[in-house]
Amino acid sequence: ELRCLGPNTLTGIFDDPEALYHAAQLANRTHNVFSSLNRPTSRPATNSLGTGGGALGNADIDRITRLPFDFDPARPAGTNSTSAELEAGRVQAYALMSFLNSWGWPEPLIACSGNGYHLMYRVKLPADQATADALRIIYLALQSRYTNSQVIFDASVRNAARIFRLYGTTNRKGPDSADRP
Repeated sequence: ELRCLGPNTLTGIFDDPEALYHAAQLANRTHNVFSSLNRPTSRPATNSLGTGGGALGNADIDRITRLPFDFDPARPAGTNSTSAELEAGRVQAYALMSFLNSWGWPEPLIACSGNGYHLMYRVKLPADQATADALRIIYLALQSRYTNSQVIFDASVRNAARIFRLYGTTNRKGPDSADRP
């Protein structure tokens, strides 16, 4: 699923990478562009964006294929991160990555969201209640360990139908300023 949030909400299910690329590129001019992380149940692809389409919900996910970890700098709501705040998010993300590596976890995808840092691990988990309950406990424990006065570990990103910023697109979080670009 490609979901674009802005003046209106646009959604679409894609199985054509070229169509997804062009739709994301066009939407990026005016919208924040996100994609789903996990494999949905079988559904027809539209290969285009439209309004009024139903966004994927947790019940629409067949299998969890990505575990995202999100580190957001503590800052005033609706503002962009300063360079120092962004660096604090990176430090916390790398601390968790180091911890997980010590337990034999593989290297994750590491990305800057524009205002914080993400770690993304590939997994194969059932999209069921037992997995949701286990992830809730794990994410809350990680939140207590990796949240501090400078960085918030976002424990809400654990749901199966979670969307994440499509990397390489513009983050329209707050007004552009010299210290918060």
